[in-house]
Amino acid sequence: MTAIVCMATYNGARWIQDQIDSVVAQTDQDWQLLISDDGSTDGTLDLLRTCAAGDSRVRVLSPRQAPAGVIGNFEYLLGEAAKMTSDFVALCDQDDLWDRDKIAAQRDQLKTAIASCSDPELINEQGEPLGKRLLDQLKAPDQPDADALLAQNSVVGCTLAIRPDVLDLALPFPPGLQNHDWWLALCALCKGPLLCDQQALVQYRQHDANMVGAYRPLRQLRQLPRLVLRQRQVLLSQLDAVRSLEARLIERDCEVPVVLLDYLSEVGADSLRERMSALAVGRFAAPHAALRALRLVASIRGFR
Repeated sequence: MTAIVCMATYNGARWIQDQIDSVVAQTDQDWQLLISDDGSTDGTLDLLRTCAAGDSRVRVLSPRQAPAGVIGNFEYLLGEAAKMTSDFVALCDQDDLWDRDKIAAQRDQLKTAIASCSDPELINEQGEPLGKRLLDQLKAPDQPDADALLAQNSVVGCTLAIRPDVLDLALPFPPGLQNHDWWLALCALCKGPLLCDQQALVQYRQHDANMVGAYRPLRQLRQLPRLVLRQRQVLLSQLDAVRSLEARLIERDCEVPVVLLDYLSEVGADSLRERMSALAVGRFAAPHAALRALRLVASIRGFR
């Protein structure tokens, strides 16, 4: 059956044709590309409509009636994908490049796993390799489990593919969600294994407009107050999301993984000492030292 590729766009005219071309060039041609634009003003939508007119597998969705934002845009796309019959659903950014075998590789991986991701190769604005992998930069484990994911998001959305039944648990997104890829991966891990392919199936373009990019120490040092605030928002949203996931699992008569309850107890603890211990040296301590420090500072005021 068909693979549904969900691409969220916003002012991506500079690179989006290359990304679409890399989907069109897949060795596995059984796919449909759903695209939702979030109010672009740079000609992106005209380019998308031209692509759709030339290939019946490319479909540009009607504008959504909701506040702008990448999280809501992907939620809208996944809601449309959930109405379709497919083997799996893959997320796609507007400015990356896919390996020709990405769909074929993930179709094979999802025969035994509930979700699949990979470690993307970093490229510059011109598409030239930087000689680095993103998960190496993040000090992430080769095969993330729920413990690792709750400590640090190591599933890169633009590489993620999931079986359609994950969407029954994941949609709608919890209010205030900050990382949709983290949420989808966590929901998937409640239903089965997640496989992280060590091949670089995606070339992840680095530029100043990245929503999320590789770690850049000097740039991030200058933005320290904003980064601490961002990590506080992430931690708050993750606690709320885990509570929501617990409720959804109970509602569906599914077992709640103990790690979710431990996360709520330890990271959501009223005690500053317990909370900081969990984030500094416990199972929920981020492996990347800079991120671990940010999370510790962000947690000082508590989450009530």
